[in-house]
Amino acid sequence: MSALSSVQVQNRYLFNFAASYSTGGYKRLYEYARWFNRNGGAWFVIHPRCTHLVTEFPSNRFYIAKQSRIERLYNDCAYLKAIEQEIGQPELYYSYGIPLYFHFGNVSWFHLSNVLPLGGKAISLSPFARLKFSFLGMQIRSGFAYADVISAESASSLRIFGVGAQE
Repeated sequence: MSALSSVQVQNRYLFNFAASYSTGGYKRLYEYARWFNRNGGAWFVIHPRCTHLVTEFPSNRFYIAKQSRIERLYNDCAYLKAIEQEIGQPELYYSYGIPLYFHFGNVSWFHLSNVLPLGGKAISLSPFARLKFSFLGMQIRSGFAYADVISAESASSLRIFGVGAQE
């Protein structure tokens, strides 16, 4: 995988927003990209629908994660190995809602963006959605072993999956 921009970044941080192209995830991606653009740049893995960020924030370096839904099931995050070949081990790897499949970066940070895969039993879902969220929940839980930092949108979100919120 090659970068859409060849700029040298000052901050050796890799932010994975590959599944975020709308709503709250996109807003967070946008603000992170904007802040780092003004402060030395960083690396970002983004969804193909977000390629406009390349020209808007030229101090950052962007990698496009092109995966089908099937690839996400059996080969999710395989693109990280190609990125590692290009940039080496980042100081920080931040995954926004994407399960961790191995330890990546000096610090691996998993951020839970949606609690539904871990605590949606009381919510009415179609059988397909319930299966999808159940599978994602298992992947997220197994990825905790690779996380140095786990965060979520709120303290109550952290309690849903048994991680004590620290203040």
